[in-house]
Amino acid sequence: MSDNIGRLDATLPALTVKAYGYCEEQLMERKPLELTDKEAYLDYLKSIAERYPFLAVMGLRVLSEITIREMLRQSKRAKFHNDRCSFNDLILELQSIRSLHTSQIEGLRIYRQFENMASHGNEVSVETAQWALEAIPAILNEIKAKPL
Repeated sequence: MSDNIGRLDATLPALTVKAYGYCEEQLMERKPLELTDKEAYLDYLKSIAERYPFLAVMGLRVLSEITIREMLRQSKRAKFHNDRCSFNDLILELQSIRSLHTSQIEGLRIYRQFENMASHGNEVSVETAQWALEAIPAILNEIKAKPL
């Protein structure tokens, strides 16, 4: 833990204090997540889907964004691959540099919509999460397999 972020617990006979400190710049620092074993990560998401479908869907978004950003970085024509563009922007940019099949676009669009609903506290069914955990990685793998 950094010297600028921490917690202090102090107990005196008549007083218990918990004080938290932080450095806003460090809390807001953006550092891209590196998933060294994407297959293991996906397997983990599948293992929690029945109990926490919304969490599996949100975790899949992380994997999807990382995968799409990697594809965009490989293209010299891509405009968006920084850490501040939206998931929708990433999908649109991917669509602009690769010829995607209608079913791929539709699958990503549907996923983006219910993933966005989940991120705002709406329920996701187990079946929906399981569909996403199978379909979205397959779609992304199909897209990756196509030459630029």
